[in-house]
Parts: sequence; structure tokens; C-alpha cells
Amino acid sequence: MFAATGLSKLFTSCWAQIPDNQKEETKTFLLNYLYKCGPDMLRSAPYLVGHYVRLLAQLVKFGLLDSLSPRPTITDQVGQFLSASTSHWIIGLIIFTTLTQEMQTSTGLYFAKYRRAAILFRDTSLPVIFQIAIKTLRQFHLGSVSVSTQHEEYRLLRQVLQLTLCCLSYDFMGTVPDETSEEQNTVMIPHSWTILREEYIPIIFFDIYAKCCSPNSSMPDCASICLQCLILYSSVRRSFFPTQADRTRSLAALMTGTAGIIQTKMGLEHESCYHELCRLLGKLNTANQLTELSSSEAFGLWIDQVYNFTIKSLEEWSVLPNSKHYLLGLWSHMVIPLLYQGDRAPQNLEKYIHHITVTFIQSRMKLAEAIARGSDVEDPLESEVARTEQLDVLSQLSRCQYHETAEFIVQLFEQVTDSAKNGSISQDCFISQITWCVYMHGALIGGHSIKLRRPLLPSGSSSSSGTSRPDQKNQVSHHVLNGKLARLVFGLSQQTDQLPETPESLELAYLYFLEQFRKVCLGDYAKQFIQPETEDATLASILGVQSDDDVLSLIISKIGRNLQAKSNMESVVQKTLSLFHELVAGISIVQYTDRTTHLIVSGRLLLKNEQVKKILCNHASPEFAFLNNPRYGRHRTSYYFTLSKLLFLESKEEEPGTQPITTFEDFMKPLEKVFTLIWDEIILGNNSSNGGGYNIGQFRVPLMALARDLRGICMACVGPESYNQLFNWLVNRPKQLGQSRIHLFTWAADKLWEDSDVMNALLKFMAEFVDNKSQRINFDKASPNGILLFKEVSSLICTYGSRILSKPDSSFQNIYKEKYKGLATTLAMLCHALSGGYTNFGVFEVYQDQSLENALQLACRMCLVIPEHDLQSYIKSLKSYYEFLELATRCFMSTFITSLEPQNLATICYSIESGLCAVDNVVLLACCATLDHFVSFIFTTLEKEKIVLPNGMGVSRNNDNMNYELGGGSPSLIRQGSTPEGKAVYRFMTEQPNALIRIMQLMFNLITTGDLSTWTFSRSLLGMILLFNNEFQNIQQQLINQQVDEKKAKYQSLIQDLLKGTDGTLSAVSKDAFTRNLHFFAHSIRSNSL
Repeated sequence: MFAATGLSKLFTSCWAQIPDNQKEETKTFLLNYLYKCGPDMLRSAPYLVGHYVRLLAQLVKFGLLDSLSPRPTITDQVGQFLSASTSHWIIGLIIFTTLTQEMQTSTGLYFAKYRRAAILFRDTSLPVIFQIAIKTLRQFHLGSVSVSTQHEEYRLLRQVLQLTLCCLSYDFMGTVPDETSEEQNTVMIPHSWTILREEYIPIIFFDIYAKCCSPNSSMPDCASICLQCLILYSSVRRSFFPTQADRTRSLAALMTGTAGIIQTKMGLEHESCYHELCRLLGKLNTANQLTELSSSEAFGLWIDQVYNFTIKSLEEWSVLPNSKHYLLGLWSHMVIPLLYQGDRAPQNLEKYIHHITVTFIQSRMKLAEAIARGSDVEDPLESEVARTEQLDVLSQLSRCQYHETAEFIVQLFEQVTDSAKNGSISQDCFISQITWCVYMHGALIGGHSIKLRRPLLPSGSSSSSGTSRPDQKNQVSHHVLNGKLARLVFGLSQQTDQLPETPESLELAYLYFLEQFRKVCLGDYAKQFIQPETEDATLASILGVQSDDDVLSLIISKIGRNLQAKSNMESVVQKTLSLFHELVAGISIVQYTDRTTHLIVSGRLLLKNEQVKKILCNHASPEFAFLNNPRYGRHRTSYYFTLSKLLFLESKEEEPGTQPITTFEDFMKPLEKVFTLIWDEIILGNNSSNGGGYNIGQFRVPLMALARDLRGICMACVGPESYNQLFNWLVNRPKQLGQSRIHLFTWAADKLWEDSDVMNALLKFMAEFVDNKSQRINFDKASPNGILLFKEVSSLICTYGSRILSKPDSSFQNIYKEKYKGLATTLAMLCHALSGGYTNFGVFEVYQDQSLENALQLACRMCLVIPEHDLQSYIKSLKSYYEFLELATRCFMSTFITSLEPQNLATICYSIESGLCAVDNVVLLACCATLDHFVSFIFTTLEKEKIVLPNGMGVSRNNDNMNYELGGGSPSLIRQGSTPEGKAVYRFMTEQPNALIRIMQLMFNLITTGDLSTWTFSRSLLGMILLFNNEFQNIQQQLINQQVDEKKAKYQSLIQDLLKGTDGTLSAVSKDAFTRNLHFFAHSIRSNSL
């Protein structure tokens, strides 16, 4: 076992260096060894067989694309196993199964290589293997397989079924499909697999299933695999069958077989068989249209059996609840085709769907009752995924006979409330059942919304028999039922809001209902589809309010009550704020019944609502208890983000002469009070000089709240107008240095720099405030605001950075939270400020202002204090590290290289070296761009200042016009730079040359052994080749020596052609030529060796 594992690693990592004869000898040895010793291992240690077979499969896979002379195929070699003993037969099938699994296309390194091997295997060996599998299955079906014991028969049958399953589930297109949604997959069987068109194929699987489930030979795992094969068979692409008659015949066989299993209950006592049968029924529905199913002669028997099976399964609600999802999905997928077909729909289908819907609803009530009694059953109300799946299915099912379903749920709601009043059910049972009722009310309204938007059947249309469907006649009264459902929920909500405590599950149900209700019953959007016959039939009158604005007030009132009284339930607060944001930010493009298109912005409706106006004017009221919870920092940001959207929308659409709800200055007054408190009592107060008159800790909570609120407001600033309002409010004294409100954050960084919670909140706000997203920061050309903004950023960076860097790492309890998180946000803030395009950085140098230089130097120090292993451990959070390096080397290379010692530059190069191996593509691209800027600057400086380096390094071109010789190595020829940049380059290249050489070696390794894009490497790699020509020659020789003798000449030719068409410079023409050469080199290497 250890030898097989070691050989597997060796062949995987060094395939190209192993001679071809050794590969063939190893494969032959494994085949002979398995043939000779395999039967004994299969009896005594079957797990050992898997190790040897896996190694054999890898050898076949790796060698499939090698340009070797013709030799016997693997199917011919393994064919000898199939004609020997039963144990050899089983081993041969194991080899085929493992080989088919190993050949499956996989993502990651060598994806292109593996994909070509998988396609070649599909076209050559897989058809033969599949025919062998079907032939063996037919022998079992006909009873012609002769084995000595029942155990051997079981092992042989299980292995051939597993092989068939692997063949049918093969990735024929090489696209690596998403397996998270298997019901959407189609099996792209090659057209040449004609054996699958034979009529006996589905019959074989059903008969073997019956044999495996018989009392004499109970093999439930084999029966389960039979059903899995039938699932894949039913998923075969439609065009595989040459005629519709062939496809119909195949579908009829599947329907007859599944109906027979249900009718006889054969094998359904086994959970695996029950589950796979549910999957097969679901696949039959998703792979075929309702018209195709109903046109089959077997449809009548099949639909009756599936109906009875579904009803019985729902009544036994505690058994395999996840399997029932496939059955419910089957019926829900029939609803829309059924509504389209009208009276042409199959008989009783509509009645069946309605009965299943009612049974499913009743099963939720029984489930709630059992959970209240303490039964050990999983509660879907506690799992958002399971609950959402069930509600989505219900929303589809309820669209069939919507009136009857809605009336049933209304009666059920009243029945549950009556039972609670007379004490016939417990309080826990009532809460669980009424929670389900509220959820189901929302599901019905949400599912019916599609019909409101676009009626599936034109109102008033009649069938061929001249009679209208009841659902069509009552189309205009659907909103009345929705109103009844909503009235019950709103009434219950108002009652429970009067109680001191409400269950969290019920509050979440209210929010789900409100989310569905708002989609179809609010404002101009709903008016185009809801046309009541009388005034009494309006939604407002049904809900007992005066107008549509009062209907909206019902939702806003619930949002307000949750934010005031439900602050102890974080999930309720979060979903309430999410609902509030959806109401404010919702935008829909709607086509009215007159075919005109309109843009509906729900935020405009809210601005007319009195409840919303009160919230805007009293947003910081103590009544909103969730604002007082320090744990809800992110929710504060979401709250103010939503309110600010409304505020800026109102100011944008304000008409001349109208009174605004509130002005920006009035809206900011609560935040201004916090600023004034801290400013007056601390910064400008008498005690600020000695620091003894106040306790710094008392201001940490207000500062965190202030920063989070401002961040939410800033996130809502999407244009220059709104951003300038916030900027002018924060920089309220631009001519008095250090007196504006924004300077408070620098003071906080000086006093509270050790408090990571405070600093992370402040830094995140500043990073958002200086981010010029959507070009929102657009100052006038004569405005100094851009310079003022950057000076504040620089002041904050220097204040916080100098202090956090002075603290030793050993004193941090959680170094990520207390140090790295703040450093990452600081670097992100600086990146936003440097790349915003609103600051003329040349001003700082002209007037000898050190703000820019100090910020860059502090940022470089921050980069240097992060150890490489921590950088890679937190690389997702520390992306700003690499983003800053790319920005600094692109825009401020002179400052960057002159402010760092060669050893520090080498440290950064080593971190870039690690970043080149990162999985994150953003980090990889940033590292390559940084290297390109860095190497180009070095190359240009060497060439411009005619710097000569020792040991053959530097610019070395064969050019007659050049009047100096570089790289000679003689001390008399060595020339250092004349400028600070030139001297810094000289020191780095002489003291730390290995920093770039290591990166060049790594790049060649990644290009020759990986599957990465050569374009990302080519720009910086050319510069390093020109700078370190001697090392490049050494790398060439090393790569050539690693190859086998017959490949060395071709490999050498490919490497020598890398610089073909280049002129020894980093011009665009030279880089483009090198990029093409490198791509051809990598493609040639990857297509011929691993």
C-alpha cells in the first residue's frame, strides 16, 4: 500500500522526467501483479486492490497523450481478466470503474491537459467499456452468469452496476458541470452509443432491481444503484433518440416500471431505494414536458400511482422528509403547464395537485404538533434552507385552484386560533402551527404574484367547449383573497405586538409575509393588475384602512415596532432592516396592461408616508432600542444607509416651493451633538491639556456608533451632490487646520489606537469616505478640498500607524483582530485616496509638504511588519497589502524604492513570490503588475543612468550604437547611479539580487508545471530575463536536463525561441513578441508533458 501511494506521488510530480520504457514497464507489472495476486488480495485485503488499481489508472491517464508508438489499449489488456475466474472478472470491472472515475474532467492545475485526456478516453475506450458493462448486465438478466457463491454474485453484480453508473455519469462534454443542482443536468450521451436505444435497456434495470429486492436475495445497495442508472438514463438528451416514437417508447417503459414499483411497494422499505425512486420520479417530470407524459399510454396508471404514493408519503411526514422534496417538486412543475393547457389538461390532474397541496399543509400542522410534544424530529422552521424550499414548492402548488387553497388556509388559521383560545392545544403547539400559517400565507401571496404580473390565461377566454374555467372567471377577485390572508396576519401581528414577548420564529414569519406582500400589493405597481369591482373590494377596505398609503403604513409600523421592541432578537432586527432597505431601494421595470413600460421606484411611495417621515425626522430617538446595543454595529450602518437613501432621494426629487421632510443639516443634528460633546469636553475643553479631567473609555461607544452611522450615510452618497453635502458637513472649517469635525478621528486614533473595535470602525468609515466610487468625488478645479481630504487621511495613517507599529507582537492577544485587520483597512484607505483622482499630489512636493511621503513610508512599514506566514494565512483579508504594492510601484516608485533599504525591498519581493502561488486571482494579478512596475523601473534606471553592475547583471544588449559595455564584471567598469533612485537601484541589485532571481525561477516552474495564464507573467518575466541573463541561461540548462533524452532537443529549441523577435528592451513591441513566444512555449510543454 505504501509502495503504491509513493509511486503515485512520484509519477504525478515527475511524469515528464521518467523514461517512457519505465512507464510502460510499471503498467505491465501492475497488470501482471493484479492478475496473479489480485484474487487472493480480493479475498483477504480488498482495500489493497484499490491502491494498485488507482495507480494503474493514473498511469493510463498520464500516458494517454504521450506521443508513443502504438501499443495494446487498456481495454484489450484488461479483457484478459474478464475471461478468467470470477475474482479476475471482478478485478477487471474494478479497473474499468476506477479508470472511468479517474478520467473525469477536474478543475485546477492541468485542467486543459486533463480535459483533452478525458475527451480522448471518451472517444476511444469508454464506448468499449460501456458495451462490456451492458453485456455483463444482460447476462445477469438472462441468468447466464455462473458463479460459485451468492457472495461472489453480489460482488460481481454490484461492481458491474457501479461501472455502468460511472459510464452514464461521465462528463462527456468536458465542462465540469455544477453538481449542486442535479435535476437540471442532461446526460450528453454520444450518438454512437446505439446500444442505449435498445428496448430492453430500461427493462434490464427494472428486472435486476426486482431481483435485488426479492426476499431470496436482498441486495438493497444494488437495487439503489439500478435506480441511479435509470435516473441518468431518463436524463439522456432529447436528440439522442432518432424519432419521437423511440423517445416515447423509452418514456413509457420508465413510467410503467416506476408505476410497478409503487404498486407492489417493492424495495421501498429500504431508505436508499425510497430516496432514489423519489429522485427518479422527479427526473421524469423535469426531463419531459407534461404533454409528452400525458400522451403516453402508461400515463393514466403512472399518475394515479404517483398520486397515491405522494399522499401516503406526506401522511408519513416523519419518514425521509428530504426525499419528499422531489415528489413535491414533481407536482409543482406541472402547475404552469396545466394552467396553460386549460381544458386540454389530463383528467383529475388539477384535483390531484390540490389534494396534494392540502395534504402537505396538513402535514406541516402535524409536524408542528409533534415537535411541540417533544418528538425528536428536525424542525424546518429552524432551518432557513429547508423552510425556503418547502415554501417555494407551496407557492407553486397553490397556484392551481388558488381560491380553494387560500380558503382552506384561512379556515386553518381560524381553526388554530380558536383551538388556542379554548385550550385544546398547548401554547407551544399554537406558536408552531400559527407560525406555519403565517409563512404559508406569505407563500400563497408570493406565488400568486406571478399570475398578477402576467396572467397565464387571458381574462374571459373560453375553452373549446365554450365553458370558462372557474379560475378565469374569478381572476379579478384574487386580490380579495390576498386581502383576507393579509388581514389575518396583520391582525395577529398587532395582537402579538401588545405582548411583552413574542417568539422569534413568529417574528421571522411576519417578516417573510411582509416581504411577499410588498411585492404585489403596494402602490402603482399593484394598481395596474388589481382592479376591484366595487369600492368595498379594494385592498385598503379589506384590511380596514382608508387608503393605499395606510396599507403601506401597516408595513412601516411593523418595521418601527421591531426596531423599537425586538432589539433582543438580532435575526429579527437584521431581516427587518433588510425589508426596510428593499422597500426603499426597490426598482422594477413593469409593463402595464396597455403595453407601456414604466419604472417603479418604491422609495418614492415611502416619501409620501407619514410613518416614514416620522422615522426620518426622529431617526436617533431612544425609542429605537437596537441603536443602544453595541453588538449591532453593522445594523446601525445598514439603518443609516437606508435612511440616507431616502433623504437623498427626497432632496433630488424635491419640487420648487415644496417643504422638504427634513434637510440634510437637520438630519445630521443628532450626530452633530456627539461631535460637539467630544469636541467641547475633550479637544477644546480645559482638561484636554493634562488629560486628567475625563475618562477616555466613556467615549469609545459614541465614537464607534458615530463612525458606523457616518459610514452608512456615506455609502448612500452615490453622486457628487450628496457627497459634497457630507464632505462640507465633516470639513466644516477648512481654513482652520485641525478644527474640522473630521479631525476628531485623528484625535481618536491618538488616544484609542489600542482599542481595535473603535479603530476598525473609524478606519472603515474613512476608507469608505475617500473611496471615489461612481466618480462621486468631483471637486471644482480651483477647490483645495482634494488636498485637504488627503492631508486628513495622511494624518490619520501616521497617527495610527506609528503607534500600532510600536507595539510588540507578543502583547497582542488576537493579532488578526487587534493589528492586521486595522493595517489592512488602513492600506485600503490609502489605496482609495491615492487612486481617487481628486488630489494633485505634485502640490506636496512643490511646497515641501511631507503628507504624501509620510503616508507612503508608514504604509511601507506596515507591509514590512506582517510576517509572510501570517500574510498567507489571512490573504483574503489582506488583499489591500498587494493592492497597495501595485499602486505604490505604479505611481510612486521613486519614493517607494528610495525610502526602503535593500533588505526591506527583498522582503517585499519574497511576499510577492508567495502571492504568485495564491489561489486568489486578484492577488496573483496584483503581484504580476507590481513586478512589472518594479522591474521596468529598475531596467529603465539602469539604462538611463548607464549603471554597470558586477557579475554580469544589468542591461546587456548587443548594439553597435552603445558606447559602453555592461556586465563585464571588472571593478573598473562598474558605475553606480548618480541620482537617489539610481543609487537605490544599484544597492538593491548588488546586495539582494536573489530576490528577483528566485521569482524568475518560480515563474518558470509555474509556467512549465502549472495551468496559469502566461500573459500575466510575461511582462515582468521579460525584464528579469534581460536583467539576469546569466541566471536565465542556468535556468534553461536546468529545465533541459530535467527532460528525458528524446525530448531534450525539442525542449532546448523551445526555450531558445523565447526571445525571438525581441530587441533587448522593454518596448511594447518587444513585450508583445515575448508574450507570444511564452504562450507557444507553455502550450507546447503542457501538451506534451506534465
